[in-house]
Amino acid sequence: MDNEAVARAQGDFILWNDSDDYLLPHAIERLVDSWNSIPVAEISDFVGVTALCRTEDGLILTPLSTHEPFDTTWNDLAEKNGVTGDMMYLTRASELKACPFPEVDLVIPEGVIWTTLGDRKIRVQPDVVKVVEYRAPNAISFSGKQEYCRGRAYAMATSERNLRKYPRSLKTRLWRLMTFIRCCVHGEIRPKDQMRLWGENTSLILWALMLSPACLLALKDRLQGKVRQTHREFEAANEVVTITTQRLGHVSRGVQNDSNAPKFITQTA
Repeated sequence: MDNEAVARAQGDFILWNDSDDYLLPHAIERLVDSWNSIPVAEISDFVGVTALCRTEDGLILTPLSTHEPFDTTWNDLAEKNGVTGDMMYLTRASELKACPFPEVDLVIPEGVIWTTLGDRKIRVQPDVVKVVEYRAPNAISFSGKQEYCRGRAYAMATSERNLRKYPRSLKTRLWRLMTFIRCCVHGEIRPKDQMRLWGENTSLILWALMLSPACLLALKDRLQGKVRQTHREFEAANEVVTITTQRLGHVSRGVQNDSNAPKFITQTA
């Protein structure tokens, strides 16, 4: 549905807002003002604007060391500055249209997109513009299940390729490789396709070293009843589901915007 919405979007920018999150008043205005503050001669180098989020308890998820706007890239922000919490991304629609999510599972982590676009410049606006809720009923992030594993495997492999230039400890590399293989087992990705997906992210020696512990963890997941093979649900849904796009007249709860601007929602049927 995200790919469909992005493909049909008619505006210059796109941002995601989950159903259990909401934008603060003037959030979009602040983001657009930040974009407009970029010098015209440089703006073609930029892919978007990033701002901060907080919880309903007031906790800022990604505190920054400065209160002034600055320019960087998403990948540098995460890998060099250690900023890994949720943020708000206002992204050029043209960039997202050229970089769709791989359609392999019901859910795939957004890192597959942000790391792919992550070497392009962004302006960081250190203002809180969104409130997030992590413990809403049916939230997918804390289910305790091994689900959306095929999507996670694709996202991990893509992110590792995109972040290969950044130094990582051997422990981190091994853990991520083991997690990737574990997800591939649950996502029913064949060993040959696993290696193709992971590509040159590691050597065959490390791959062989991590294969057994990853498979043991996957077996433990199954014995504990944690595995939900959502990719099978996705494939079955593809046979019967169609996506339609409905034009909305307004955006509710905390967003102040031009009611004449086109806004869309995707629905399944």
